[in-house]
Amino acid sequence: MNSLLDVFQGNIDFQGQALAEYLLHRVMIVSAVVAFITGYIRQDLSLCYQIVGAGLLVCVLLCIPPWPAYKRYHVKWLSPGSSSGSS
Repeated sequence: MNSLLDVFQGNIDFQGQALAEYLLHRVMIVSAVVAFITGYIRQDLSLCYQIVGAGLLVCVLLCIPPWPAYKRYHVKWLSPGSSSGSS
């Protein structure tokens, strides 16, 4: 059970956040363009909504779970007692 919790722990690093945001934007833009072109050619607004919905579902599956690719570059934080500034 603990190994399963370790997989789904929500800590991702800054590069992982940037990657998730990049994927989100690209997938949504591509799905919107494909949906518009397909809906325009077939004259079907319902099909357009379905394609955008499928793109949204792909974004949810790509961006919400903390995949290992989002946790590659761990941030090394300072300990609470150490201070590197001048006093």
